Amino acid sequence: MEPLELPLNQPPAPDPEPVAQPEPEPEVRLPDYISPIVACRVWQWDASGLRSLNGEPWLPGKPLAAGCRVSDSGTLVGRAETANGNHAAPQGGCTCGVYAAKDFEHLRRTGYDRYGIHGEVCLWGTVMEHQLGWRAEFAYPKTLWLPLDALPVTLKEIQCRIQSLLAYGCDVSIVDNAATIPSGGKPRDSMRPGWIS
Repeated sequence: MEPLELPLNQPPAPDPEPVAQPEPEPEVRLPDYISPIVACRVWQWDASGLRSLNGEPWLPGKPLAAGCRVSDSGTLVGRAETANGNHAAPQGGCTCGVYAAKDFEHLRRTGYDRYGIHGEVCLWGTVMEHQLGWRAEFAYPKTLWLPLDALPVTLKEIQCRIQSLLAYGCDVSIVDNAATIPSGGKPRDSMRPGWIS
């Protein structure tokens, strides 16, 4: 290879201008489903509205966004396995997420039908299937069924409590052994969920 000769009276060429690198494309997450998954769950219910069984409030008009309490507190709650630092919920290897059963029969088999009021819930975002049903990133009530024994005693309190549920904008029905009574309607035997005995 021959040596490169530069003319003595000319300075060396300047370094080339740095080439601007294009910004990386943001990560695009495509959903597995276009529609939310409809599952079943129970809620606590009082005059202020709905709460998860762990006390987390469900606000009318706002989806419940899951967060990992295990990684926030540093303590293991329930059957939590290992929290791997701060992470988005739900995540494999952790128990975080908004829980729901696959259907009413599944809800009954797990024993949760004895607590609170029942209903359908829309799940979306990251949704993971597990042995107890689903764990989701986001959730919002779709349909609520109130057992007669969950209703308060006085008519005034019943009206107040029903109004707190209507604020969610979902169907609300009162259920008993004979019929389902839609809010604002008359009993229709054809609407009775099969899990009510």
